[in-house]
Amino acid sequence: MCAILGALSLATQQIWSIAAGLVIEIDTPILGTTLYAAEIALFAVAVVGLYLYQRHAFSRFGKVAARVAAAGAVLWSVSAAWQAAEVIKGGGEPAGDYTSASLLVWIIIPFGLYAFGLILFGIATWRAGVLPRIPAALVVFGIPLGLALDGPALMVYGTGIAWLGIATLAQLRSSRPVHAGRPAVLAS
Repeated sequence: MCAILGALSLATQQIWSIAAGLVIEIDTPILGTTLYAAEIALFAVAVVGLYLYQRHAFSRFGKVAARVAAAGAVLWSVSAAWQAAEVIKGGGEPAGDYTSASLLVWIIIPFGLYAFGLILFGIATWRAGVLPRIPAALVVFGIPLGLALDGPALMVYGTGIAWLGIATLAQLRSSRPVHAGRPAVLAS
């Protein structure tokens, strides 16, 4: 569910930016930074859930990839939440143009781990073969595509993560036993 909700947050940001003609973080800083922080936090939980579902099929590479992806997602979500808190604390004013060296390091390292980790995680998911390979490829190729083109191109990796989440839910639902004539339901 976190993968789907994270992708919905990403889609909301992109649709808003297209409709408004401005990046949402500039147009409505509090909403934009909050949606972004929620997206990254939801994707962090999604990566852990996707890993737990397919860990039995992961090789050593997959386990390392999952740890890098989870660590990067958690660190980047903390950074995004901090940025959102700063905007909220500042009354909705975006942060100034000046960025200190230490803040720049705090931004680059977690984001780099996040992006690199998701690429590795997509490759590991492809190799494991538990979940469909097309959404794993969308994650792998969507990260560099989103970095190169920004904006709506980010939806490629978001779609891949959401698709992996949906595939996981579908597989869980199909493998749940039916008791006393009642249909199986997804756990919330």
